[in-house]
Amino acid sequence: MAAESLPRLLKPIAPRRIDQDNAITDWHFIKLNGAGIEKVMLLGNKPDHRAWITSEVQQIDLENQLVITRSGTLYALCKKGEGAPSFQHLAMICAAFNQWGFGEFLGVPKIEME
Repeated sequence: MAAESLPRLLKPIAPRRIDQDNAITDWHFIKLNGAGIEKVMLLGNKPDHRAWITSEVQQIDLENQLVITRSGTLYALCKKGEGAPSFQHLAMICAAFNQWGFGEFLGVPKIEME
């Protein structure tokens, strides 16, 4: 999903210091849309190459390559993912959705990530 298709989230973010652990590579935005739900999350890899998914995205600043999530965390968008998300990313989505309590409702397979 292209960030440009999410105009309500595209807002400038004042550049500031970012925790090195919050630099996301091979990133994609994923969107849940339906049944009264519209949420966008950032999916990608942390610097140690672990698959990662954020809480709901609140702001996207493409010029400065920054994202702020509902939890208030600031992420740096590094190398964008190409093509479809990897198997590790799909497994992370399944694990997170189940942990967050709506995986079963959506029919998401039960997967646990370490």
